[in-house]
Amino acid sequence: MKRGVLIIVAVVFLILFGVVAFLIARGGKKSTTSKPVLSVWAPFDEKKAYEEISKGFFLNRQDTEFEFRHIQAKDAKDYEAKVVDAIASGAGPDIWLTRTDWLPKHEAKLLSAPDTLEWPVEQKVNKADILKTFLGEKILAQNSRSGRLYGLPLSVDSLALYINSNVVSQVTTELGEASDPQEVVFEAPPKTWAELETWNKLITRRNGNGFSRSGIALGTVDNTYAPVDVYLALLQQRGGNLYDETGKEVALHLTADAQAPAREALDYFAAYSNPNNPSYSWNTAAGDPVKRFTENKLGMMIGFSSLRLDIYSADRNFTNYTIAPLPQIKDPKLPTESRTDYAAYWTHVVSKTSDLPQLAWEYLQYLTEESVQGSYNRLTLKPTLDMVDGNGESTDSEVMPSPQQFATQVANAKGAYKPEWQFVDETLQTMLRAVTVSGEAAQVAVDSAAAKLKAGQ
Repeated sequence: MKRGVLIIVAVVFLILFGVVAFLIARGGKKSTTSKPVLSVWAPFDEKKAYEEISKGFFLNRQDTEFEFRHIQAKDAKDYEAKVVDAIASGAGPDIWLTRTDWLPKHEAKLLSAPDTLEWPVEQKVNKADILKTFLGEKILAQNSRSGRLYGLPLSVDSLALYINSNVVSQVTTELGEASDPQEVVFEAPPKTWAELETWNKLITRRNGNGFSRSGIALGTVDNTYAPVDVYLALLQQRGGNLYDETGKEVALHLTADAQAPAREALDYFAAYSNPNNPSYSWNTAAGDPVKRFTENKLGMMIGFSSLRLDIYSADRNFTNYTIAPLPQIKDPKLPTESRTDYAAYWTHVVSKTSDLPQLAWEYLQYLTEESVQGSYNRLTLKPTLDMVDGNGESTDSEVMPSPQQFATQVANAKGAYKPEWQFVDETLQTMLRAVTVSGEAAQVAVDSAAAKLKAGQ
């Protein structure tokens, strides 16, 4: 009896040993008969939206599976690090989302669009102009490096002006009761920065060192929405840039036509948090701008379309606000070409390590289809690529304004070239703080930032 038990135990042991040895020999790899998987990684949870809009693409590609992965991260830096580490280890995605101003940093890790792709352009154009015709000159530039297309967005975005309608109503009532003729100022949104300054002064109510009501949240780093992007918008509107056209030389400190764009933009930005300036309306003690906005203690903010989601998260019952174009230095009467807007958004890129590069780019091309764009807008309420020319579908929402304005402005936007976005952003934040916190002269802060950017090249 004992001998029989020992024989059975020995047989079982040999079988288990054989199975383990077999698995080790195979290296734990998936079966070679499993379907290939096209993977997309993103910093936000849109799994349901992507699965829905991707059905049409995979309908006739039953031999391939689709995987969307939300990379949970504490911030953009953390998200970037997780994706880059995964790519380096060979476990990265086929497609991932990167900001348009990250492209210079990651160009070497990416595959550009293959020349074999055929783009649906109705009119006859030269081959070299097909992408420009299909995407538009500015969007093509925002998603290209070295003359090659590297990114293809589903959603686009730009800075615009958020206006609290409740606050505007309060102010016009106050002016009306005082028979103040300036009441007419609020009949239309401010088109220029000069008009915005007038709005700001009429809205702002100081309370000691603070404010019972602020005109606009601007002039600080820690509680101004997207302060670096706002500064870069002000810089570009004055004809300035971080780098020259080649991207090799720092241009932040340069002057043009006896003008100093970087210094002027910095002085203007800082004015709104300077107690000695007539435009003073904001400081770090004012706290969270979104909270102040939803409490009707703040009249205006500048932000991307995602700010609508922040407002909704802060107070789902707060809906009485509008979106206006980003103010300009001069009033752009009619031609959109005279506007200078600022765009920065997430765009899809294809990893060099992808096993399915052709399929990945075919998928990205599919995402530009009108029906796909419309579905994505309906599911996410984000501004989509096809809205740029004003022809795209914008789903009406009872909880937030249409994203159309953010998309329309992209056609007039340059974006910013950043060889290493984290380093550039941190350098600019330091520059802004030097003036708004430490009281340093704007030109000194600009020169210091330019020197740091040069040293970091």
